[in-house]
Amino acid sequence: MTHVRLLTMAALVGLTVLFVPLAARAGDPAIKCESGKLKESSKYSACRLKADAKAVTKGIAADYAKCEEKFADKWTKTETKAGVGICPSEGDQVSMDARITTDSAEIATLLAGGSVSVCGDGTVDAGEDCDFGDLDGETCATQGLFGDGLACTPGTCVFDTSGCSLTRYEDTGLGSVIDHQTGLEWQKTDDAGGLTDKDNTYTWTADGYGGTAANGTAFGTFLEGLNGGTAASEAGPTTAGYAGHNDWRMPRIEELTTIVDCSFGNPCIDQSVFGATNVASFPTSVYRSASTSNFNPDTAWAVYFFDGLEAPVVKDFNLQVRAVRGGS
Repeated sequence: MTHVRLLTMAALVGLTVLFVPLAARAGDPAIKCESGKLKESSKYSACRLKADAKAVTKGIAADYAKCEEKFADKWTKTETKAGVGICPSEGDQVSMDARITTDSAEIATLLAGGSVSVCGDGTVDAGEDCDFGDLDGETCATQGLFGDGLACTPGTCVFDTSGCSLTRYEDTGLGSVIDHQTGLEWQKTDDAGGLTDKDNTYTWTADGYGGTAANGTAFGTFLEGLNGGTAASEAGPTTAGYAGHNDWRMPRIEELTTIVDCSFGNPCIDQSVFGATNVASFPTSVYRSASTSNFNPDTAWAVYFFDGLEAPVVKDFNLQVRAVRGGS
């Protein structure tokens, strides 16, 4: 009996030690508020599902009015009783109502033999813009925007267009322009007398007529100047290169034609975007590309911004050049 009594006393002591912190926790106003909201959420969900059960039995539309009214009233009273700033979450009656409504509706649909969309399963279901990495073939362009930054907002399956651009062209303020449609960055021309002056002309090759080597002033004087940091841009010369980059190159013919726009008349380019451009005819309105002609290796393709046409020109001619970076 003595041993039993001692064990009983020890057990009581242990229970007392355990009871004190539990009692204190149960009396915490924040805990009481959280617990109260959980209970009301449970009751609200059950109320809606009971309304669904009644509707199925009687073949009528479910009536959730009393459930919604009671939930809103109890939720508000729980927060008011706790006081401002006490509950772990506040002012969330509407959002919790919507969440519980969606969850209970999906349960009712599944029990009726139907199916529901699950955001995050990687499949674009009805009512979803996208799901995880599946954009359902949509792009910034299909949303009426520019760029390739369309994404899917996690947990909502709604398009995130923050990575898209409202306009096609973005002036960097450093003497260059980013084309969000192609992802290319173009060097602007100017009338300042330096390497990027609109009247400058450069050669593709230095080997004279019949030469094919890429050793002309377009690759030497011009590109080396841009990438070597000796060309003044709107921000001035920098050791990192023109407009802060040292990977400027000659554009391919298919890239150069993307900025041809004859809606501006002569020249066929938007000078408000790409800078002052010589409006004269050959050779000062002709811009070289890096693309050698398949018909004659002595020539390289060029664009006549005078009228927007393209044609191969002998590589040792002095023509204009507009550098580009980016792309592949």
